[in-house]
Amino acid sequence: MLFERYVNNAEVTLQSAITTSDTDLFLTEDVTATALNPVKFVALYFLRATLSHASVTGLEIVYITSLVTGGVANKIQVIRGREGTTAKNWPVGTKIQCRATAGMMRKLSAQTLFDQIGYGISIAEGANVKAYHPTKFNQLLAPHSWAVGGIPMLVERGVADYSPMSSGVEGVGASCSVELGVAPNYDGGTTYYPGAIVKDPSPPYTVYSMNTGVDLGAAAPALGVGYWSEVTKDANGGIFRVGFESGFDDPDAWFYPSEIGFICDAHTATTTPTVSVGELDAAGALVSLTSLASAAALTAIDGAHQRVVLANNIKKGVRGLIFSIDTAATGGTFKGRFYWRGLFICSNTAAGWPTAYPNPDGEA
Repeated sequence: MLFERYVNNAEVTLQSAITTSDTDLFLTEDVTATALNPVKFVALYFLRATLSHASVTGLEIVYITSLVTGGVANKIQVIRGREGTTAKNWPVGTKIQCRATAGMMRKLSAQTLFDQIGYGISIAEGANVKAYHPTKFNQLLAPHSWAVGGIPMLVERGVADYSPMSSGVEGVGASCSVELGVAPNYDGGTTYYPGAIVKDPSPPYTVYSMNTGVDLGAAAPALGVGYWSEVTKDANGGIFRVGFESGFDDPDAWFYPSEIGFICDAHTATTTPTVSVGELDAAGALVSLTSLASAAALTAIDGAHQRVVLANNIKKGVRGLIFSIDTAATGGTFKGRFYWRGLFICSNTAAGWPTAYPNPDGEA
């Protein structure tokens, strides 16, 4: 991913003609004396620029990636033919202007909260959580953006003597409501509210959690329809999973959890449940059910609105998490949410970089 920089009223002129393959541009101006000069380039920084000349039909958009190349004060380097434009032969006198483009506007609009590609989203999505979720409607997870409620996508950038404060802040997330005890039977005539847990009274006695999107005061939809999420054990024995979006398999990207635990919302059980926490690979396949916490007894919880830490001495990075029940509580409900916190880190090695991230406009 390239990181964009901006300047006001920057215009320079070609001193020498260029062909479609040239990426070194020689200018009539000394770059240090132009409006381009304030930009201090480091790896992956760029400026958009538009090439135009009265004798050439159309225009070409380029990315300026380096100024004063090789110590030559009037030489810049560019990436040619951006935003769907085609590299052209340009004559002496061609203007190179840093001005607004459609791609720039599209990128800026995508950095607002309301654009579908501009914000990090919860990626607590798995085959055992079958309910409305933004990823079901082609919401795109921006790699390395911040995500509230899921694995945090954290920016990996900076220069030698500066790094944004956000790169040192952990992200947190939580599962939907899960039942570690005995869920009440579903009643079609009852109005359920977000966080409610019910069990289908008919075999195979599937357990469901009500999501926050329910219409208050409306009759509960049929189980498995609308806002119900299935939280019954899946084929691997897990009741909740956290993982990468489908297709996001960067070999350099890892989540390093610092704490995993459980928060109890409702408690009437007479015995204590035991749970395990394991890890998944980038494709969502099981690596281990117990590698992070094995058969942990929740004996520290003896009432509602209490929290217990399941693991906080975790040295490894993981690609996903899986939560499972080893022994369910008996005698009543033991309802709550699993939570986690930690850092999402991408080492950005040469092996992992080229195919994992497009440039800012999603071009090939």
